[in-house]
Amino acid sequence: MIGVKLRPEPTPPDFDFDTRVRVPGNAWLAANPKAPTKDWPPLWRHAMPSLRTAYKGVCAYFCCYVAEATGGGSADHFVPKSDPRNRKDTYEWDNYRFACTRMNSRKRDASDVIDPIGLADGLFVLVFSTMRVKPAAGLPAPVLKDVKGTIKRLKLNSQECVAERQGHWDNYDRHGLSAARFIEFAPFIAMEAARQGLLKPADHGVTVASIRTWLDS
Repeated sequence: MIGVKLRPEPTPPDFDFDTRVRVPGNAWLAANPKAPTKDWPPLWRHAMPSLRTAYKGVCAYFCCYVAEATGGGSADHFVPKSDPRNRKDTYEWDNYRFACTRMNSRKRDASDVIDPIGLADGLFVLVFSTMRVKPAAGLPAPVLKDVKGTIKRLKLNSQECVAERQGHWDNYDRHGLSAARFIEFAPFIAMEAARQGLLKPADHGVTVASIRTWLDS
């Protein structure tokens, strides 16, 4: 995982989040205080195109591009809506993380996953020989625990995750994918390659800082 910058709430003329999501959602909750979570109207789905655009289609947890045609993008409620104390966050833009459906289903209602919003880069390290993720060296004990817990909860080293990372790396390293496209498809891998000095000689102008600038733009 790498840090994600919170993007501004969409407003007209692009998308009226307040009118389409927040206001009707909170009105429904007020009128149905005892309704089970499964009955809550999924108004956040109206905001999916805006959420995808705001976060460049990159999953906040797996840090790879989610192809729109697959229908694999989703809005994760970082503060779980299943907890009655969190009702007020259900229809709030700031609580949504753009996520692939795999990561969303693995996270579910867990509270032990690190929030990618505001996360410092460099806490998660990619081992290129295995394409597995591990905690960075020298982390304070509480941070180390959180990083390990996130890797375990999201199964970031599962076979399919390793295989997808390998595919992105091979496309760049062996099959001629440009550095710019590599960054768009797999910014975490690209950032780690830059940090570890593994980019091609022609791409040594690509740095962790330049990738971060692109992500935050």
